[in-house]
Amino acid sequence: MEHVHKAVIQDTREVNVNKTCSDHCSGPDYSCDSIYGFCEFGCDPGYQTVQCDVQCDPGTYGKDCRETCSDYCAGDSKSCHHINGTCDLGCVERYYGSLCNNECHRGKYGSNCEKNCSVHCAGRYNTCDWTDGSCDQGCDPGYLSPLCTEACPRNRYGESCNETCSENCVGQDKLCNHRDGSCILGCEKGYAPPNCNTALQENEDSGGSAVESGGSAIESNGSAVESGGSAVSLGSIIGGVVAAAVVAVAVVIGVLYWRRRAASRNQANSSQPPGEGAVNVDMQLRSTPSHPNSSSPNINEIATRDGNSYDNKIIYLEDSGVGNNVYESVLDHFDTSARLSRDSQGYDIPLPRLDASVNSV
Repeated sequence: MEHVHKAVIQDTREVNVNKTCSDHCSGPDYSCDSIYGFCEFGCDPGYQTVQCDVQCDPGTYGKDCRETCSDYCAGDSKSCHHINGTCDLGCVERYYGSLCNNECHRGKYGSNCEKNCSVHCAGRYNTCDWTDGSCDQGCDPGYLSPLCTEACPRNRYGESCNETCSENCVGQDKLCNHRDGSCILGCEKGYAPPNCNTALQENEDSGGSAVESGGSAIESNGSAVESGGSAVSLGSIIGGVVAAAVVAVAVVIGVLYWRRRAASRNQANSSQPPGEGAVNVDMQLRSTPSHPNSSSPNINEIATRDGNSYDNKIIYLEDSGVGNNVYESVLDHFDTSARLSRDSQGYDIPLPRLDASVNSV
């Protein structure tokens, strides 16, 4: 029979003399006190007590059990491995890593959240399950669940690909856009685009093609892209607005120019003495003797003398030798501004030209 020697010491601690040191004592050769078995260099991570023979309490781990399990460990107890802290039941949603201390950001999924959710996941943020990537709110129209990465098969379209392309689509295969069902090659005669499900009246025309009807063009994967008809309408509106703006600017410039010219003419009129003009010349000629040999001024003298007054003076000549009242327009000695001044002052003087009759005088 093996005898176990026991020694009672002053502090009443009991020692088994024949026992070995704990395997969890730190340091070389798992050394411990030869009498009491105390681990001289402490315990390995995950163990506690002086003899390092007890695992860390639940929720703690590591050297001297000083570390706390992650708050993102799954389960009510948030338990983890007593040595390295690995969560016993894995991580709560959207966290990953051995210690569950890494957050999986929105739009990511996978064991380490290294994958992207599909851009065709429904909803504003295209969110998906962080473990398998299945879209949280289903797929956009035209794509297959659960990952929403595959377009609808041929002749199918819409939400969950539940709709069938119209039999009135042009072409043997009756192809349509996998999102909205618009016929890629247009409608058969007598049916209205884009889906070609509505019959036209006798006086209506289906347009015959996807391009004319504002339909879709074929994509490389067999589906269609939406038309740019709205862009054309927008371009027409912008062009009209720009043209109207140019016309308005031109009108404003023209009005300003006209007002400046009018102001210049008014200034010229204000510098002209009211006593000068065709009336004075006319009165002067009336007061001269009617005899041909008298010293009355001739036409050229009058025109030269009054040349700065008006460009269209009318001289009233009385010549008893002729026996007629003769009117002559003197046009070559006056500028345009004088004529405008005469008109603005309201002179009402006849403007006939005399040819041979004047020369004969």
